[in-house]
Amino acid sequence: DKTMDEYLALREPDGGLEADLGRLGAMDDGDIDLIEMSKLFQLRATEAGLEVTWTEIEQAPHAMTPTAIDAIVSLVVGQG
Repeated sequence: DKTMDEYLALREPDGGLEADLGRLGAMDDGDIDLIEMSKLFQLRATEAGLEVTWTEIEQAPHAMTPTAIDAIVSLVVGQG
């Protein structure tokens, strides 16, 4: 098993991914969940100059299918 540091380093060797997750407090419990990854997406999109909003959908009545994920991403980045 790879450590979280090794996992993140493979995906972004400059350490930016780990730093951004740390800024969000996502590294505090040693586990990164879907909400934290979504907030990372929002952070990076905002810092890239995109207008984004955060909407939490509680008890959504669907599975995270590719169609659902595409719809959520479209909502997050304001396109669709």
